Amino acid sequence: MRVKFTFYSENTFYYLSASGIGLEILAMPQVIYHVASSLDGFIADKDGKVDWLNEFNNSPDQEAMEDLQALMSSFDAILLGGATYDFVLDYGHWMSPATPTWVFTSRELKVIDPCIQLTQENPKSVCQELEKRNLKRIWLMGGVAN
Repeated sequence: MRVKFTFYSENTFYYLSASGIGLEILAMPQVIYHVASSLDGFIADKDGKVDWLNEFNNSPDQEAMEDLQALMSSFDAILLGGATYDFVLDYGHWMSPATPTWVFTSRELKVIDPCIQLTQENPKSVCQELEKRNLKRIWLMGGVAN
């Protein structure tokens, strides 16, 4: 019999796997799914575009920009998929160049900032790498699937 579960303690998530012959405890980083959506609950419009977000990226509202910077600086790393990264490539620059970022993709994509790493690894392996680097608060960005 094999038992698996996760639990949270002292700002760290733990993955526990136990069988009749051993026990594995792995401290996992806190992965936070944070995404902008419209009032009707959609991330993208009916054509799959997120152009409606552009007006917020260059907002003249100083308080809104400070809030965005505070949010972005609160994360130790960012995880996103290739489809979400496509929007970044269309935008032309990475918004958080000081934050280590992993893009899950099997495609060869242009890397537009040195902090960005393309990976074909599974999420558990990447989370293990994040834990080794002592990166605790992770932003899971996006929501597009293709």
